[in-house]
Amino acid sequence: MRRKIIIAAGESNLVVDIRRMLDKIPVEVCDMASSANRALEMVEAQKPDLVLVDICLKGALTGIDLAHILNRKDIPFVLLTSTWSQQLFEELKLSCPYGVLIKPFKDTDLLPTIEIALYRWEQSRRLKGSDSVRQSVSQIHSGVIIGRSKELMHVFNLVRQVASHDTTVLLEGESGTGKEGLATRIHELSSRKDAVLVKVNCAALPTQLIESELFGHEKGSFTGAYGRKIGKFEKADGGTIFLDEIGELSMDAQVKILRVLQEMEIERIGGEGLLKVDVRVIAATNRDLEKRAIFALTCTTG
Repeated sequence: MRRKIIIAAGESNLVVDIRRMLDKIPVEVCDMASSANRALEMVEAQKPDLVLVDICLKGALTGIDLAHILNRKDIPFVLLTSTWSQQLFEELKLSCPYGVLIKPFKDTDLLPTIEIALYRWEQSRRLKGSDSVRQSVSQIHSGVIIGRSKELMHVFNLVRQVASHDTTVLLEGESGTGKEGLATRIHELSSRKDAVLVKVNCAALPTQLIESELFGHEKGSFTGAYGRKIGKFEKADGGTIFLDEIGELSMDAQVKILRVLQEMEIERIGGEGLLKVDVRVIAATNRDLEKRAIFALTCTTG
């Protein structure tokens, strides 16, 4: 069945470009609108599966105004904007969009965003259609995190979505917000649930022992190495490793972890040859890693 999409944009050129991009996937552009009021009329008449909303619309109501109305009507939407700032980000976030795109964008940006938005919508509908919200919450987190707010239900929904995909996960949030509990539940809902979950507090690892703790070492590889040590990644083979406070690791250690993510290989200190490992990595941090990366790049480039 072809999904129905409405485009709400004040610029006719933008509408033409979007229509051209959407020709590449099995969706139907059932209507277009240049104002929020007209878009709402179309929504009532067409019952679309998704609305693409440019924040710059004609008339008194902005795209953000329209987004809030669509959210109250429980209709999924993706926001389009030509500007970006932290203040705008906070404003857009309040409308609970299923995706945000910055203009100009390409079909390689738009099409995956639409697919992800529709998938998230389907998953949220399944969750809302369950017999008991309270039961759903308890099943998701086994009493570790309890709540029924819209924001928390959104987090639970994301946990369910990501758990079934064997991908690397980064959990961000302040200390005490339950990142370890979420990591545990992602593991329990995944295909690796019957395998081991190894938890590592990166902030507690002494700098000189980080590599040994994570990747292991051979007997005699350094002073005090009286026997072979199996590292955390090797212990987690076939299962999941949770790296808590990963932002506290040195750049050298992070580079070595990147190699594991890319190649799924480790090397014990003093070892001969590489060892293949099958590990899912879930990491957590209470720091803003993106800002730290931008700051580090600025300092490096002068």
